[in-house]
Amino acid sequence: MKFRTLAICAAVAAGPALAQSTDLRDPEDIRVVDGSGTRMGEVEGVLVDGTGMPAAFVVDFDRRVGLDPDERAVPIADMSFDGRVYVLDLTPDALSALPVWDD
Repeated sequence: MKFRTLAICAAVAAGPALAQSTDLRDPEDIRVVDGSGTRMGEVEGVLVDGTGMPAAFVVDFDRRVGLDPDERAVPIADMSFDGRVYVLDLTPDALSALPVWDD
């Protein structure tokens, strides 16, 4: 009986953690747009810092954006998520200055 009570308490305590994990999303292939909603490309991967925290997205920019090479590391701080797409908050000059990602 003691074991069953501990198991039930553990399950109840883990409930919020389990619920939070269902909110996690894989950002790969989520569209990236500019402030006006124009498609810029899509997320191809996540880069982490030395502590293991996400720091940047690898974004594969559409050809019409004019970046060559087209995969760049975009700091997460320069993007926001509106619930369905990532919105870039960068000027064209800042886009051109982003580091190239070559996997």
